[in-house]
Amino acid sequence: MDYNETMLLKYQQYAESSIFLACRDQSLKCFRFVEQLNKTQICIRECLNVTLNDAPTSAKRLRILKCQLRELKNIETMELQMLDLQFNCISDISLLQTISSLQELYLGNNQISDIQCLTKLINIFKLGLQANQISNIVCLTNLKNLQWLNLSYNLITGLSNLNNLKYLTYLYLENCQISDIQAFRGLKAIKHLWLQNNNISEVFSLQKLDQLENLDISCNQIVYIHPLQYLTHLDTLQIYSNYIVDLQSISAIKNVFAYNQAVPNMKQMIFCKAIQEIYKCNQNIEFIRVSQHATQFKIQTLKNRMEAMVNISKYNHALLVEKMVCTIKNLINVSDQ
Repeated sequence: MDYNETMLLKYQQYAESSIFLACRDQSLKCFRFVEQLNKTQICIRECLNVTLNDAPTSAKRLRILKCQLRELKNIETMELQMLDLQFNCISDISLLQTISSLQELYLGNNQISDIQCLTKLINIFKLGLQANQISNIVCLTNLKNLQWLNLSYNLITGLSNLNNLKYLTYLYLENCQISDIQAFRGLKAIKHLWLQNNNISEVFSLQKLDQLENLDISCNQIVYIHPLQYLTHLDTLQIYSNYIVDLQSISAIKNVFAYNQAVPNMKQMIFCKAIQEIYKCNQNIEFIRVSQHATQFKIQTLKNRMEAMVNISKYNHALLVEKMVCTIKNLINVSDQ
């Protein structure tokens, strides 16, 4: 069986066990006939007046999206493995505590403030709680199997309850109220970490995260990033809109995005060997200096990269094309420094 035949078979198996409903008819009884079809995967989208009273107990994976769902009555009778209730009007999730079979739970974009009931759901490995009103995350201490966690756009300030999640590899914490990140020292398996738009001023607590591959600390109050040079697996770093004074210490990182640094005396941009992409708009840039490894580059490669810088000059009128041209011409005579 070739690849196409294999994919077709998987799709047929999925289709045979799934049903998708999308309707804005307020009188629709969404679950009226689902039980008879013996579908284990159900997705209902934009169907008003949906309730769970008639939900089939045979369902294993249930999605109800943008349906203005407010109550979870009757959900405790189900044996779900995946539940996705994003973009609804849910505030009380206490009935979920009895569904011990849950492995994936997505509750983003609701009105939830209390998540204490999740303590007993120890089999969950994916949990989405973004865009709610959550401030207390003590209950997450017990969810030791978590691998993927989204807490962005909440009222979270403390992270001490995350330090024992040893399997956590994806963590989203954008747009919270975080300033202290010392709890991250215990997240030894973390590979992808999003922390943009918080109140973070230091990154020393991140230097022991040996497995980290993708880090976004944009829109914070960070000045020094040299501790990140010890993250040997770090491939992509986003640090725009901070107060960073020196980029040379992170020269081994392949992809760095560092524009809009609020540093009045930043006059140089270090263009080092291993950096493939680094976009920086700063009205105080006076020149671009090439590292000692520049002679190993083909001049055309350098020209292309400089042209990429010119292409973003529209964001900053001080980053003039003339400066780029002069720099490129001077590269021909660059010697080791």
